[in-house]
Amino acid sequence: MLVERPRTRSTILSLGAEQGQIHWVFLVSETIMTSFVYYCRAIFNTGAFIGSAIPLGQNFHAKEMKKVNDGSYIIILVLMTLGFVLALFLAPPEKVIRNDGTRVTKVYFPSVRHELMGLVNTMRYEPFIFSLFPFFWASNWFYTYQFNDMNAYYFNIRTRALNNLMYWFMQIFGALTFGSFLDVQSLSRRSRGAAGWVILFVLVNVIWGGGVPFLQTTARKMPSPNMDLYDDGYAAKLWLYMFFGFLDAMWQTFAYWMMGALSNNPQKLAYYSGIQSAGAAVVWRLDGIGVSFAALYYSSWGLCAGSMLLTALVLAFKITETNITQDDYLTEETNNAQSLTVECPLGTVKEQSPQTKVMEQFDQNTKAF
Repeated sequence: MLVERPRTRSTILSLGAEQGQIHWVFLVSETIMTSFVYYCRAIFNTGAFIGSAIPLGQNFHAKEMKKVNDGSYIIILVLMTLGFVLALFLAPPEKVIRNDGTRVTKVYFPSVRHELMGLVNTMRYEPFIFSLFPFFWASNWFYTYQFNDMNAYYFNIRTRALNNLMYWFMQIFGALTFGSFLDVQSLSRRSRGAAGWVILFVLVNVIWGGGVPFLQTTARKMPSPNMDLYDDGYAAKLWLYMFFGFLDAMWQTFAYWMMGALSNNPQKLAYYSGIQSAGAAVVWRLDGIGVSFAALYYSSWGLCAGSMLLTALVLAFKITETNITQDDYLTEETNNAQSLTVECPLGTVKEQSPQTKVMEQFDQNTKAF
């Protein structure tokens, strides 16, 4: 990521909606779903790691406050273009069958009218999803404080670049470690969810609480100290920023784990990116009109801690050992297929229909749960 004051970042977060859909469309199986997610997030954050290394290398000798040079933007745009081209080679979702026999849900792109109707139906038939909305809202809310009001405000150009490099490194590490834990097969899904919730809740309060001393040394009306990486006291602030990155990786991984535990249908999970982007847009505007650093900091901490209390209700009452249904094994062909009737010398034989074969496969796969 670029190390210039990144106010524009919050305005383009909606580009991640497609990335979130890909997470679920191509899951290998629900028993190891988090493994796939944390691999995706590790690769995703590796791109940000590289994007931070580029301006660090180009601006390492620049101690004074200034903007990154044009070369940094050009390189980032080239990498984004390459990623777009590579995405064209992905297999169509409707042609993918997972290794546990379940089919991939075909992704449709509904109109605004259908989206609103879907929201109304969700409110009517699955109201529990609204207890997750604060969690989704918080998932990008804290970026504005961390990127704008901590990193961009407090440090000089090369130190910002180094901070971002280490932030995204910790994102990779956090996604891999926490995601691995959430896929430990020796524990039940509900046990993993409960343990993951406790770990995340404790770290939210420890890390955000640990940042209060730093917050007290800053204010929007105070001039930037323009701290350099060789200044005294820098190491502690770097570690705080790194732990923010680690916590963010855990937060996003847990969000995807919960959504995957609730449904295998990516259309039902589309609210996540919309809600988180809406939250990012609101806090970006609050930062733009000069809301105090303290207000943004404590609102980030409060949203994270408070929203987790609501997610505990979902974990307690809605998470089951499997969310595979018979429909996950059916394709359009098997839905439309008819039982086969064959004439033979001994009489008429009615062969097993494709639907029956699919149901037997479903029963076999779900016995393990």
